[in-house]
Amino acid sequence: MIYSTLLNKLPAVINESYNLRYKNANHNVLSKFFATSLNLGASLVELVGTLTPLMPQDAKNKIFERNAQTLRIEFAEIIADHKNADKPVAVVFVSDADHNGAFLSSIGIANILYDIKTLQHNGYEVFPYVTDGLLDIRVKMQTLAKEVSLVNIFGHGSPDHIQMSDFDFARFYNLKLANLKEGADIILTSCETGNSKKDSLAEKLSCDNPGSTVFGASQNTFVTKTQFARNEHNISYVDLVEYQPSSNNYLPQPSTDVMHEFKCANKYASDTKLPGDLPANDNQL
Repeated sequence: MIYSTLLNKLPAVINESYNLRYKNANHNVLSKFFATSLNLGASLVELVGTLTPLMPQDAKNKIFERNAQTLRIEFAEIIADHKNADKPVAVVFVSDADHNGAFLSSIGIANILYDIKTLQHNGYEVFPYVTDGLLDIRVKMQTLAKEVSLVNIFGHGSPDHIQMSDFDFARFYNLKLANLKEGADIILTSCETGNSKKDSLAEKLSCDNPGSTVFGASQNTFVTKTQFARNEHNISYVDLVEYQPSSNNYLPQPSTDVMHEFKCANKYASDTKLPGDLPANDNQL
């Protein structure tokens, strides 16, 4: 039943998602998609495997592991191409834990690279990484030696954590990120991380990083789009993040919502520690 429902909805879903994500885009979406995908056939196989039980989970995992390595190579090339320009810095983290191909299928990778291209188009110098957990994220932020204006974290989420293979990015830990610029934007491209009915991950992250704005979705997400604005110095910042919700069975819904913005006035009053018995003090990593 789920598959016949999907097939009936598919034309409208594709149109809705395209209009949300790509309408009025300033770069060639299709060429980026096909250049990124290993090939169209592989993308379709992965898509079918995601939506049906035809592909065993072990086979999916092998594809996602291979694609994660491809993405690491692609990211290294992006970083190596930096010209040390005087631009605002954006850091993108993609979780290496993906069970359904939302991020590490060929189509998922194409979407992530499209988001990176959008950041570059809006004047950001982008540092993208595949990450295995909170400790890795904190270390990379601390060793970057640049003030960061925007952070985007991709991964499967819930109201209290983003799934990663080592240590989850969870509200139970100290989420202070080094080198964040005053007024930095943090986007959680992840399901339910801004669920306002609970003590959400997005709220905790904003309180651990006072002065930042954290964008978190209150529902499951299918596709997202970030809208940028410019300040009086013509520097880009995140205006809002739209998303197309999805149901619990991953079917997209014919609607668009806006991620909630979390801005915590005071530092989070907690004694949460880092995983692995590391101290919560930033200077003791």
